[in-house]
Amino acid sequence: MTSLPPDNASTSLAPISRNGRALSTVPSGSPLIMLAEPQSAAAEAYRTLAANLQFSSRDFDVQTIGITSAAPGEGKSTTTANLAIALAEGGRRVIAIDADLRRPALHTLFGVDNAQGLSNVLWATMRACRCRTPSRRACGY
Repeated sequence: MTSLPPDNASTSLAPISRNGRALSTVPSGSPLIMLAEPQSAAAEAYRTLAANLQFSSRDFDVQTIGITSAAPGEGKSTTTANLAIALAEGGRRVIAIDADLRRPALHTLFGVDNAQGLSNVLWATMRACRCRTPSRRACGY
């Protein structure tokens, strides 16, 4: 006979990706509500937002979404991460880019290393552009 953990116990989920590999473990109560509590009202709200964004225009397919606010701590990273998961679950290909160079947070939410990030990509692009063009003006600086 097995017993269930009490309601206040921390449980971990190991979601499975489309290719069958286990994703990182997500503790209950995590800001990644789409993975930690996929049946919750908050997760359904993210799915609704994703659907509304996809169907917001009949004339073209939405390719880029920007999420921003004026102050820190308003949930930009949490919203970005959960919306990215909702869009991916709906079959969309998603790249979430954390452009906050001072206090990046998406890597923490997804449990990945941030040794290489947006600034590395921008620096490498600038160096490659400098090598290919005779004029700096062509690179935009």
